[in-house]
Amino acid sequence: MTPTEIYPIVLAYIDGKLTVICRLHSACSPNKDRSYRCIIVGSKYDVIDFDAVKIKMDIERRLESRKSVDALALPPNQSALCFVELKSWDLLLSNGGTESKVRRQASKYASDLPQKLTDSLSICRDIIGDENTLMVVE
Repeated sequence: MTPTEIYPIVLAYIDGKLTVICRLHSACSPNKDRSYRCIIVGSKYDVIDFDAVKIKMDIERRLESRKSVDALALPPNQSALCFVELKSWDLLLSNGGTESKVRRQASKYASDLPQKLTDSLSICRDIIGDENTLMVVE
């Protein structure tokens, strides 16, 4: 399957609800009572809130909560699926964070990322109903 075939299937799974990156970012999200720091820049790029996809599937299938990326996006040329993970390095540094704090946090995130990608790919395959879709070939 192509990215342009997969993306609308995943989108339909959450009833066609798109959002923009800034609404998912913890520094900007209205869901977390934060100011719209990112909206000022004017993010208009639509993405799928992949946490919402994961939560819905895990509840429906009565699975223990899996890890997932923050968003799923199609680039403008629609040639790939982009699995997006958001981090706030600039925000951490601008609010008294130190380089060592950033490095510690980055190390934690780096160890989490392979599992987030693996689980996200698995969730997409489950939605599509094809175990061979999005397989990593070495």
